[in-house]
Amino acid sequence: MKFIFNMAPAAAAVGACLALSACGAAPPAAAPASPRDGSDAHRLVALLDYVAGDYPRAVRDGTVVSPAEYEEQVHFVGEARSMAAGLAPTAAAPADALLALVADVESRVRGRAAAAEVAQACRAARDEAVQLFGLRTMPTRRPSLADARGDYAQSCAVCHGAGGDADTERAAALDPPPTRFRDPARRDDLSPFRAYNALTFGVAGTAMPSFDGLSPAERWDLAFYVLRLGHEDEAERGPVTVTLADMATRTDREMKEALRREGAADPAAAVAWVRREGAFLEAPTGVGIDRTIAIGWLEGRQRFQGRRRSQGRRRVQARRFDARQRSCGRRINSRQRL
Repeated sequence: MKFIFNMAPAAAAVGACLALSACGAAPPAAAPASPRDGSDAHRLVALLDYVAGDYPRAVRDGTVVSPAEYEEQVHFVGEARSMAAGLAPTAAAPADALLALVADVESRVRGRAAAAEVAQACRAARDEAVQLFGLRTMPTRRPSLADARGDYAQSCAVCHGAGGDADTERAAALDPPPTRFRDPARRDDLSPFRAYNALTFGVAGTAMPSFDGLSPAERWDLAFYVLRLGHEDEAERGPVTVTLADMATRTDREMKEALRREGAADPAAAVAWVRREGAFLEAPTGVGIDRTIAIGWLEGRQRFQGRRRSQGRRRVQARRFDARQRSCGRRINSRQRL
């Protein structure tokens, strides 16, 4: 699939199709303060994301299986190195680690390393960039299912189809064709954050423009919604505990692996629940994401303090019991002497 980031700022457009890239990464939660969407730091992270996801289509077992795709990957890692070098002087802390990690990505791609090695290198570089530049990798509120449905019907269904199968007349006329969100192979390496990046930057060489005419909240709504479409009619099993940050940044493949490690009886069904239901569950009325996090932290602290108070009460009770025992022993000894 030809997927080229438009590195120049794109004009706002909403009425065109949504074509998405995929990759595997799971960065840590971002700091609350972040550069605006579309910043060079954001572009760098999106670019590393793309390389991690599409490199396996270019190289398999050390052999180039698609010369055009491989040439594109080499171009992108060179672009990432240049971007990182340009960003380094603007970083709030030394960027030596980021530069070294991006150079490692380029070295592995040029050396036709295994896809898993390239993905791991991309994740490491991406995590460093997210930390260094304080990028936000999750929405500031829960996605709105109602808003997402409306925006998708208006802006995306003409190409991707109402159900995400890309089976429309418009889709048949496009080259390359739009992404099929219900394709398990494509969906497994997709995350809402990657979808959000595609919406933010657009895709040169395809029918998709930048969707920066939409607000960040609206783009996040759509990004989560296309993952929901991918799991329609699947068996689901929930609820399961997954943070919004992990929902946003983990691919289906990564989430299944994490849930399997945690002992989920049916990881695939658990992921289906997360994508279809869990991502859209609302916090209590009037409580935003940051407030919810603060409440959780406060409740945890209160539980900890409660345990300390309980332990303190038990120690006091134990000392009182010991004192009564000693007092009783002294009285017995006194009677025996009498």
